[in-house]
Amino acid sequence: MVEAFPHPIHPPNAHERVLDLLLEMDAASNFSAALRLALGTLAQLVPCQQGVLYEWNGVTGHALNKVSLDPGFGHAYLTQGRALDPCCNERAQQRCLLSETSCTLSDLMNRTSLEQSPFSNQFLQRHGPLSYGLSHSSRLGTDSRIHLRLFRASTSQDFTTDERALVDLFHLHVTRKLQHLRALERYRQDCATLQAGLDLWRRPIFLLDDSARVLSCNAAARTAVAEGKHLQLADGFLVPGDSADHASWITHGLDKLLRANTRSQHHATHLQALRHASRSGPARHFGLLARLNGSEASPAFASLTLIDLQRHPACHPQEQLRRAFGFTVAEARVADALMAGLDIEQIAEAFQVRRDTVRSHIKHLLAKTGTRGNADLQKLLLRVTPPWTALQREQEVEPGTLAAAEI
Repeated sequence: MVEAFPHPIHPPNAHERVLDLLLEMDAASNFSAALRLALGTLAQLVPCQQGVLYEWNGVTGHALNKVSLDPGFGHAYLTQGRALDPCCNERAQQRCLLSETSCTLSDLMNRTSLEQSPFSNQFLQRHGPLSYGLSHSSRLGTDSRIHLRLFRASTSQDFTTDERALVDLFHLHVTRKLQHLRALERYRQDCATLQAGLDLWRRPIFLLDDSARVLSCNAAARTAVAEGKHLQLADGFLVPGDSADHASWITHGLDKLLRANTRSQHHATHLQALRHASRSGPARHFGLLARLNGSEASPAFASLTLIDLQRHPACHPQEQLRRAFGFTVAEARVADALMAGLDIEQIAEAFQVRRDTVRSHIKHLLAKTGTRGNADLQKLLLRVTPPWTALQREQEVEPGTLAAAEI
């Protein structure tokens, strides 16, 4: 708990201390630690007996990431005092949110004595007694807000205009920093979730940021890069390997993908062949570039999946497709290729057949499944044979084969 001064005096470098705090918050271990650091610094700049800084979730109606100068007071305030605090009513919070300025208890009480208020009599008198309070609120996200409460005893004086201006400056900068930290926190969670999913796949998959730099990849991708036949890493970017003559499409496709309208990106992908420089004929290796995530709070990133068509796309167990729908061997191969993201022309090139032959197989697939189009067909097949069922296969990949095995 911070001792109050009879006449609070700002340190001469108070504004510089606020800016220094923003750098210190970057080193905080988590969101709660950043809040704790922020409140501790503010209590040094604006001395007070008690202080509470917390995140309020409007959906659940609960306080999250609660920090206070005195843990006992913070718990009592959030369980009992908040229901009485006039600074917690909607009018007071909207006033802070719209103006981005703080308000005092005396402001809300129309300059009447706080000793006459229920909040002072039923709660603040038990902790000091406390007579002066300062409140500030700001929006952290769509459904969450950051609330600050500072309290002083009757032996001190009310918060001055200069102190309120310093609190407003502090809260403005710290809120922006907390929004940045929350975005990074969500980004790391997204990456951790995606990485866990990538490790289930045997096909090489890379996670790329919006500048085409590799963020992460699975074991199969690391093996493919180590071989260097089709793709290599240079300063974090994918470049053509020894036996491939075209990989510049990655940057171009990624730029087009991430800057397009996100509402129309749920089916959009960019597919391009990686051709062998030492042999002629149809391309054997394809890269599937797809948008995975991206919002105002979380940076956009995409995945690059390498598919070896020298054997087959093998995205799902073809035998399971044949048993479920009565597909022929050729129809199951085409169905599997559709789920891998290939279109009619690419399937024809991969299997060295005519496009009319592929269209005929797709027509039979639609008839046997009762679907009306390729999109409906893909949705049905993915529900029946989810990708992770391929993990049950006992067939192993030959060492060094690029995505030759199933997922």
